[in-house]
Amino acid sequence: MPSFHGLGTKDMVLAISYIILVGLTVVYHWSAIEFIIAIGAVTLAFFAGSMRKDKRIRDQEKHHD
Repeated sequence: MPSFHGLGTKDMVLAISYIILVGLTVVYHWSAIEFIIAIGAVTLAFFAGSMRKDKRIRDQEKHHD
């Protein structure tokens, strides 16, 4: 899939989730603090999902294969 101005697929998924959060904020009249907490949770989940695995966990996965 071609990138859009240097952004990858994961970046676009993050951008779409931010747009969805803005829509939810408008529709359900969330306060600014609720919006900031939601953005923080999505961002934390995004970066946690892209972190490298610990060497110990990678070694355990190799032994199971």
